[in-house]
Amino acid sequence: MHPESLIWISGLLIISPIFIINCCVSEHNEFINSTLLERRQHISTDGPYIISDKENNYRVIAVDSNFKIKDYLTSERKFEVNVYSFHPSVSGNFTVELKDAIKIPRSEYDLYSDILVISDIEGNWHSFKKLLQNGKVMDENFNWIFGKGHLVLLGDFMDRGLNVTQILWLIYKLEDEAEKQGERCISYLVIMKL
Repeated sequence: MHPESLIWISGLLIISPIFIINCCVSEHNEFINSTLLERRQHISTDGPYIISDKENNYRVIAVDSNFKIKDYLTSERKFEVNVYSFHPSVSGNFTVELKDAIKIPRSEYDLYSDILVISDIEGNWHSFKKLLQNGKVMDENFNWIFGKGHLVLLGDFMDRGLNVTQILWLIYKLEDEAEKQGERCISYLVIMKL
């Protein structure tokens, strides 16, 4: 990313609209140019979807790197999320561990030294990964490095796009890592038009 793409103003990271447009246009153009089924296999991954029962067994359903559906039962709480993007350098995988319980987040937070606000990712893994890495929120291995900084996500993450489930799992993972550093540092605001 070019230095002029990121601007710090009183601890709030402002991302240049030109950078976001360039990322989205690149991803969109590759999608449009990959309309034939034989050329679209690299965008056919999905999941994982996790279904639990009362005995803490989990059914995992996902499409793997060979574009085969994996459907298995496990008692393991850790599983791998595979991401395949139009950009091979952006693809990758990371491990997620299921939480013991769902926690209701606070509605008010202290002012943080660093705040990054992102909206309208719409399943665009390439842009989301670059924004988080260039904003020093996560490292190349998808680990939280933002310390006590606050990441604010403003909806439109799941209404379209190619890697929606993978993005949601990454948010889940980063939220857990941020919380382990002492405080819940991710706010996810769902804004929907009805």
